[in-house]
Order: sequence, then structure tokens, then C-alpha cells
Amino acid sequence: MLLADRLLSTYQTLGYHLRLELRPGTAIVVVIAMLVAAAMIQLPSLRRIYELDVARVVHERAL
Repeated sequence: MLLADRLLSTYQTLGYHLRLELRPGTAIVVVIAMLVAAAMIQLPSLRRIYELDVARVVHERAL
């Protein structure tokens, strides 16, 4: 948030001043949304891992 505030402060021209205003709950909502999205992205790969038959693969490679 400090970086975003610093970036906005570079656009001070002609007497206009841009300030970053952020409600405290916004950061929490963003973090939760990112974690949910990351978990949803992992679901297809986890399903594929659980369906993998390790014993069959090891047996096929041993031949």
C-alpha cells in the first residue's frame, strides 16, 4: 500500500493531489480472494494426482 501511495504521489500536477484511500477490510478481502483463487487453480492437478495409480506406473516402468 505504501508503494501504491508513492506511485500516486508522482502524479501531482497542476495543483491536483491524488491520495490513496483504502478501507481496512479491503486488504483482508483481497488476500482471502487471492487464496481462494489459488486453491481453485490447484484442484484439477490435485484430482489428477489422486487418480494416479503409482503401483501400476512402477510396474510398467520395471518391465
